[in-house]
Amino acid sequence: MNQTALTLQLQNFRRFAGAHDVAFIPGLTVISGDNGAGKSTLIEAILYALFGPARPGQDKDIRTDSHSGPVRVECKLTIDDQDIHVIRAGNVAELRINGILQIQGGPNSGKETSKRISALLGGLGREQFARIYVALQGDTAGLVSDTATKRRAAIETVLNMDILAKAIELQTRQCERAKGRISTLGENICTDFSLDNEARELIESFNGARAIHTKTQYTQKFQKKFEQAITQKHQQLQDAIRSVSQKKNEVSELSTQFRIAQEEVKQAEQAFDRLEEVQKSYNDYQKMIIGFEGRLNQIQQDIQKYQNDLVLAEQYAPAVSQYEHWQKEIQSYEKRLARLPVIEQHYQAYQQAQELVESLDREFNTLSDLQEALNLSRENMIQAQHNLETLIDNDPTTADYELWHTRDTRLALEFQQNTDAQKQLNSSIGTDHCPTCHQPLTGHATQQLIQHFNLWFQETLPLQKAQLKTDKQRIDTKKRQWEADKKQAKRVFEQKQEQARIIEDKITVIHSRFEERKRARIVLAEKQQVWLNQQETTPDPQEEGIIRKKLDLAKQTLQLLEPQVATYKQIPFIQENLFNKQEEQHTLEGEKQEIHEQQSTLNYDSERFETAKIQLEQLRRQTESKQGQLHQSQIDCISVQSLADKEQKDFDAMQSQHYRFGTYVQEHIREEHLQNHLEEFKKHFFEANTEEVMRRTTELLMHAITDQSILGVRFDGDILQYLDAEHAAYSIQRLSGGEKSLLGLCLRIALAERAQTVTKRGRVKFLVLDEVLSSLDEERCEAVQRIFANVLQRGIFEHIIMITHLDTVKQSWQANGLTVRKMDGKKSAIISVFPAEVSLEVAEEIEV
Repeated sequence: MNQTALTLQLQNFRRFAGAHDVAFIPGLTVISGDNGAGKSTLIEAILYALFGPARPGQDKDIRTDSHSGPVRVECKLTIDDQDIHVIRAGNVAELRINGILQIQGGPNSGKETSKRISALLGGLGREQFARIYVALQGDTAGLVSDTATKRRAAIETVLNMDILAKAIELQTRQCERAKGRISTLGENICTDFSLDNEARELIESFNGARAIHTKTQYTQKFQKKFEQAITQKHQQLQDAIRSVSQKKNEVSELSTQFRIAQEEVKQAEQAFDRLEEVQKSYNDYQKMIIGFEGRLNQIQQDIQKYQNDLVLAEQYAPAVSQYEHWQKEIQSYEKRLARLPVIEQHYQAYQQAQELVESLDREFNTLSDLQEALNLSRENMIQAQHNLETLIDNDPTTADYELWHTRDTRLALEFQQNTDAQKQLNSSIGTDHCPTCHQPLTGHATQQLIQHFNLWFQETLPLQKAQLKTDKQRIDTKKRQWEADKKQAKRVFEQKQEQARIIEDKITVIHSRFEERKRARIVLAEKQQVWLNQQETTPDPQEEGIIRKKLDLAKQTLQLLEPQVATYKQIPFIQENLFNKQEEQHTLEGEKQEIHEQQSTLNYDSERFETAKIQLEQLRRQTESKQGQLHQSQIDCISVQSLADKEQKDFDAMQSQHYRFGTYVQEHIREEHLQNHLEEFKKHFFEANTEEVMRRTTELLMHAITDQSILGVRFDGDILQYLDAEHAAYSIQRLSGGEKSLLGLCLRIALAERAQTVTKRGRVKFLVLDEVLSSLDEERCEAVQRIFANVLQRGIFEHIIMITHLDTVKQSWQANGLTVRKMDGKKSAIISVFPAEVSLEVAEEIEV
């Protein structure tokens, strides 16, 4: 048997800086090394070469920390006895099959290579390939310690039963689509053909049914209901066909009568047409005569018009020379208007440069004035500040407020005294005085006292209060004026202060604009020279307006002259037309005389023509009556035929839908049966393959367990059991940890072999086992060596690559050795040791 090649070349892949070549010799290869050295990286490199990064954008994760060059991985392997050579570097890849280039590196070559590799592997992706051909310690242990559900899922994954599961899922959807088509078509049939509610209930019952025979019963009942409706529609179609036949016979009889009437009308029309032709010729001659007379009148008018136009046109000869003169004037005005903006632009540039220089000169000339203005402004600011402080310190209303309060208090006291005195009019008067006449109250009579008090309260008191109020308003106004004066003084002070600051800023600016004045004078000289080159006087702002007015006047004059010039230019045309019209007049007079002579030869009789016309009209009315009867009969026939056609169309549609419904039912039954077959096949496929896997697992265990403590394994449903020395079945949970690990490894190898057996495409010849010996003792490890020997002997796998960190394996196993050694914190190296060359114990001293 030919042995397959499996090689790997790494360049700057993760910890492996530089270039590294690995050739896996057929048989068992043990990869050892310290934790973190990069043992599993070799397997990841194979997956990277075949499928690219695990996730898009992960290129940075596969790059070595040394950054010593681009990442490149090259792998050679055999798939289905074909030599596969793949080279991958980032997003670029190259693929050769049997030495022939299939994909060359370039844009999208990485994705195309991954797709091609997946196709060669029978559609396996990265994860599916790794689950079948790469076994981790957790994978083998999980097959024994996991629940039955997880174990079944793991076995189905390795056996690629997800393909069958997807097929069943697709078939289920296909069944649902077929069922949906039946349901939709049934609802449409009920709606389109007005089936009763019982038919709709049958469709609803079909939708709710689960068993296929129940669905069939409902569809059969629905079809019978539909067939009854089709039979009824067929009877309606036959009735419509008989009605069409009757109407067609009636139309045929009326058509015969109408043809006879048409023949009579045709003979009368021929006689009338002959007379009408004579009348037409007579009328044509008459129209021609009238036409000649009209044309002669028109020609005479045209001749008179051309004669008048000729006289008028000859009067406009002077207007032609005036027209040419004003055209030249307009061109001159337009040329000057086009030059005015250029002149204005250069003059404005010159003026602006001159004004800038003069402005800068004034700034420098007024520097001394600004200094004096600054001193004056500062003095004004100090004076304004003094005025403000003086106003603040002198309130002009203080004395007025004090006087007003004194008068107000006196009036209030007087009011109180008079009020008390008024209350005591009936008692002793005492020595009080009258508030009105200021005489003692004892000299007044009671009535007089009352009058005086009323006079004081009603007149004197209101007047004094009004005077107090007026005075108070005057004082308040004076107070507000004082406040306003203070604000005004403050504003004056701030303005003077701001003026001083502005003058200071101007002085500072003038000092900084010396260079600007120098550059402005240079620009002024340039602009002045450009302006002098124009050889123009100072632009007149009124010139454009004047020219435009002249231009408008010239254009208006031109417009007024245009009709006269145009009329003058028409003189040759008018003379030619006048001559032609005179010739045409002579010709028409001769032709008119000839038409008169031809008209008299027709012998036209108007009475005979009218008699023939009346007879023709009578025959036509009779024919039209026959035609109306025929037309109505034809309409009735079309209506009946349309009804029959509709019945036929409905009948055909019902038959078509009936056939379509039956076809959908058959398709649904077929899809349901296919789904059941797929589910049964999946069950049988799982059972048959797991039985074979259990047989192979037992066979592998027999190479490892020689004390007959385990005679085999089997599945009882989804429960994994082992057989003891007496062939009794027990749960695998009773096994020791080492026995479980060994059983899990055998089961994982048996599954991988079975996956190779059941697949038709994508067979590879290597199996990777990562740290599967961690929980086995030395004796169990030796047993694993015998298991591997049996696997290699069968030839399904020619390479077994095992990753381990156990020293006992390195020292005692007969295997090809690869040691991965850390060179420093970021780099590792690969050491190859072959049994015929050197012992594995000294492998760590050699670096390739």
